[in-house]
Amino acid sequence: MAEIKSRKLTKSYKLEIAGELTITQSVAFHKALKQAAKQSNPVVIDLNKMSGIDLNGLQLLCAMHQTCIQKKRQMILKTDQLDWLKDTLNVAGFSQVDCALKEKDGCFRIAGGKR
Repeated sequence: MAEIKSRKLTKSYKLEIAGELTITQSVAFHKALKQAAKQSNPVVIDLNKMSGIDLNGLQLLCAMHQTCIQKKRQMILKTDQLDWLKDTLNVAGFSQVDCALKEKDGCFRIAGGKR
């Protein structure tokens, strides 16, 4: 089960996710992402303590990224565990379709979490 913490920093808004993010936390994760979208630029989503994410969580991250692009905000994924995220994205099929926003350089799916 994941723990979701959020806090406003001086120049950004940070979400920190610890544990495995599954559909059981999707409502809480969605609320945290909506709150983050209303806050300062950039939105930093720290995945360093995350041990896994399901398809629902990936879809919410993708929707958050689209929201940030539309609002001209930056979304930064922080992770030292890029391999598991790339593997999860590949297994979920995210690497097989183009980003709907045609933001290849900024798409967290394609750029491997760099944005």
